[in-house]
Amino acid sequence: MSAAWRQGQVIREEDLQYEVIGDGEEREALFKVKAARFAVSPSGQDVRLDQVIGVKRQPLYYDPVQLDLDARVPGKKYRGKTYRELLATAEGRDYLAWMAENFNEPAIRDFVRQILTGEDVVGQRGRQFNPHWYEHGAMKAARNARFRLIPGNVRAQIIAAARQSGQTRVIEPQRAASVQPERVPGGGVAGRSEAVGRPGPYSPTEKQVAFYQRLADSPVFTEDERNRALDWLATKATRQTIKDQIDWLKRQVETRKPRRAGESAA
Repeated sequence: MSAAWRQGQVIREEDLQYEVIGDGEEREALFKVKAARFAVSPSGQDVRLDQVIGVKRQPLYYDPVQLDLDARVPGKKYRGKTYRELLATAEGRDYLAWMAENFNEPAIRDFVRQILTGEDVVGQRGRQFNPHWYEHGAMKAARNARFRLIPGNVRAQIIAAARQSGQTRVIEPQRAASVQPERVPGGGVAGRSEAVGRPGPYSPTEKQVAFYQRLADSPVFTEDERNRALDWLATKATRQTIKDQIDWLKRQVETRKPRRAGESAA
């Protein structure tokens, strides 16, 4: 191909809109970002190729983790320290005594007073306002829009390059107890002998797993494809990677024709 025909592509975020719904601590912001992909020639001319929107529902308040001895102490002075660690030093206990009288949250003041007397208690803070709700919602909606315009093979190359450069780490799955496979229409097997079961912040959410499994059950997939998809779910899925796989499965469901019984993949 001649140099005159060579071109690159660029993704541009073109518009951001949001609205706040709900009342009081139940308020949420609904973000929508419009992004478009352009083909760009060596001379700088561009041609609009396609356009998508990315959305994000961002709560303005969040439920904090419960208060116990291993919870993190709020504030900058002892950032990252737990209540248990502060109780172990005289300086830490002095700070806790100050918190018991002056901290601006009654729930934390009560909790600190109790642990200073030696009680092993569990408390609960009220819902907390997220002062960064706009930044979080806007950036996530923009990310979702850009993500929809990046081809799957390009995503795979970016992930592979990040792994090779040491910028990522592999989270090893913990296998759950065996479950009986489910039957799907047409006699196929939807499940495998193990289910996804790894706790922690990197594990897929229950909603993601359920949506993934519903997509994999579609008749557009062969039994072998379905088993391989569910095998990946049980052994390799993390919260981020499952998003990529869900997008791929959705495209297949939308573009493929349902397969007849016994029909193999093309």
